[in-house]
Amino acid sequence: MKTGRQNDLLKGTIYGQAIGDALGLGTEGMTDEDMAWKYPVGISHYSDIFQDRHRKRWKIGDWTDDTDMMLCIANAVVKDKGVDFNHIARNFKEWACGEPMGIGENTYNVLSFDDYVERPFEVSKMIWEMSHRKSAANGGLMRTSIVGLFPKAVEECAAKICRLTHYDPRCVGSCVIVSQLIHSLVYDDAPIDYDQMIEIGRKYDGRIEEYIDLAINNDHIEALELQDWDSMGYTLKTLAAGLWAYWHAQSFEDGLLAVVRAGGDADTNAAVACAILGAKFGFHAIPSEYVDGLLYREQLDEVVEGMMEIRNKANPPKSICIDFDGVIHNYSRGWLGIDVFDKILPGASEATHRLHDEGYMIIIHTTRNDSPALRDFLNSNDICFDYINYNPYQPKGAERGKVKADVYLDDRGLCFTGDWNDALNQIFNFKTWQQDYWI
Repeated sequence: MKTGRQNDLLKGTIYGQAIGDALGLGTEGMTDEDMAWKYPVGISHYSDIFQDRHRKRWKIGDWTDDTDMMLCIANAVVKDKGVDFNHIARNFKEWACGEPMGIGENTYNVLSFDDYVERPFEVSKMIWEMSHRKSAANGGLMRTSIVGLFPKAVEECAAKICRLTHYDPRCVGSCVIVSQLIHSLVYDDAPIDYDQMIEIGRKYDGRIEEYIDLAINNDHIEALELQDWDSMGYTLKTLAAGLWAYWHAQSFEDGLLAVVRAGGDADTNAAVACAILGAKFGFHAIPSEYVDGLLYREQLDEVVEGMMEIRNKANPPKSICIDFDGVIHNYSRGWLGIDVFDKILPGASEATHRLHDEGYMIIIHTTRNDSPALRDFLNSNDICFDYINYNPYQPKGAERGKVKADVYLDDRGLCFTGDWNDALNQIFNFKTWQQDYWI
């Protein structure tokens, strides 16, 4: 998949989670009767959110515990440039010791243990066993979208991060399915399908299959009975809501409003559903009003940037070094000074943008310094580039050596074919495309 498109889907996932959470707060815990009274013309925007005793604790455009806990995971991973389960557990604990508005009962019980950070999995399992192995709340699922953006080890990480607070296999299986679905939408050419989801579900708990079928076989979200009090907050109900939106929503906004207007545990259901929809449709498909109306967007942008960096480190993009003199600009008069440039060559702008769209990291390779004048010249002529004389993925120990790239484009370069006789013949007969020999 092209890097630009992948970036759009990655950002869409993170913003989708927060948007679903923030708007879903408006109908959290509501039935159709509640919504008919509080939203007689429906709910569509953050400003519509009814300010009752529960909802007025949050500012308009703020998200709830679902995205707070997702950020606990994301911030640990971005800081560590990898996954440290104890760091994630420590972030959970620090969040819980602050003002964790909306924290679920199971999560609260687990994080209340003084020694939780030292032995998170043991504490989580103990709380689950104290429920006679019946507790299967959606608190693990609500935050798992970020795990789908990990470049590798998604199933293992989704399972373990879920078990940091939610040990039931239904919770774990739900997290693995959603994380794997998001990962496949963002990174792979084809998303996982129904049969693969069923296979994952059976691996963890046979009860998961029923809810996957419920999601795919019903055109109307009402069939999921998300307002049922006894199952509100159940991980498999939230899984069904997310998969229903994935299979049936025609757009991001279509899915967002359908899940939010279905009531029940709407903030969590919409957080999961819209993370999936963001991974499916991309950030560009999210109406700007939902993005602009979010508070604390800078926190999301920091995570987006950090996750892209992690992705790039694990899977470095294709790279090309493009010579500046004689390739980007004409260089018809030869060297006239460090910041003296010729006319841009026709097609250079279009070509660099095409390379970028195809996933190439573009490095301008030049004898000139990386100066403000050079950058201004490139930018003013709409030359697409990432770095000048620098590759952030340079092999360790080779920082001062030749800039590494997959391809080098140079008006004075020759392609070595493995035959030195051929190479010598090329060298002795070499001329630039301009037939000039500037030093």
